[in-house]
Amino acid sequence: MREGASSGWDGVVAKKLDCEYTSGERTGMVKIKRIRTADCVVGGFRWARSAKTSSAKKSATQESQEPKKGARKVSRKKSSSEIGSLLLGLYNKRGELDHIGFSASFTREERKQVKKILKPLMAKAGSPEGGFTGKAPGGPSRWTRDDRDTEWFPLKPKLVGEFQYDHFSGGRFRHGTKFLRWRPEKKPEQCTVDQLSIGRSR
Repeated sequence: MREGASSGWDGVVAKKLDCEYTSGERTGMVKIKRIRTADCVVGGFRWARSAKTSSAKKSATQESQEPKKGARKVSRKKSSSEIGSLLLGLYNKRGELDHIGFSASFTREERKQVKKILKPLMAKAGSPEGGFTGKAPGGPSRWTRDDRDTEWFPLKPKLVGEFQYDHFSGGRFRHGTKFLRWRPEKKPEQCTVDQLSIGRSR
């Protein structure tokens, strides 16, 4: 694993010693991912999405009746007051803060605490003191359902945290990251993309 890290490997596939090779089957095979961490700047966030609510108003009489044949129930999700995910950034060689991924690995109680931490750092939309100065969070994709999935809110780039990730390519984390701890002793400007270079592991 150490030798592979210098070549950019994301992990290895190994076979258990007490298992035989079986053609066409994965019995006994184990995928071992190389887990790494990075110190990132939190440049923004997204609100969580609440439970589904019907878009049409119903009267008490209508609720007790069976739906009409052919009628289509339209359900939507609205933003809640809880933090959904943190948008992470790293500074590029030009000194710009690029968006490189997200983290949503928080329990409900942890989200309440995170909200208290983010509140004084919230910046106005379009303000030069907040958000990403380089690559910003992307627009609609095949995973987005509506505009609420792409809406995000900028933060003053002062909050640094350590996050665990498994794969980085194309200038971003390919999967969601796991929050480990805050790094109040580290300056945001120290969080550069260089820490993700091949061969550097933590």
